[in-house]
Amino acid sequence: MVVGHSPGMMTSYHGEPEKTREAEWFDVEGKRFIRTGDVGRLDADGFLVLMDRRKDIIISGGFNVYPSDRDASLRQHPAVAGVPSEQWGETPATFVVRHPSTLVTEPERMV
Repeated sequence: MVVGHSPGMMTSYHGEPEKTREAEWFDVEGKRFIRTGDVGRLDADGFLVLMDRRKDIIISGGFNVYPSDRDASLRQHPAVAGVPSEQWGETPATFVVRHPSTLVTEPERMV
């Protein structure tokens, strides 16, 4: 589980002190950390690699976003090979790479 400490980390869940306490973790010196809900590992170079989420829902702007629904929609497009990513808190982001079969050899004008 990924646990973080930063001045930019959340201070609490609005109006939900119990949920806030569940997310908090304190080290032996009393330093406060937040459990992000992500599962990750450190690679050989010390970089954090996010592997999965502990929960299957992203709450963004008050809306419930299910990653599996988002990913399924993207995969339906024949020219998309999607790679899901989380960029900011629980805001979902997807990097889209054109499928090799859709690449053209002549310059193409982007609309």
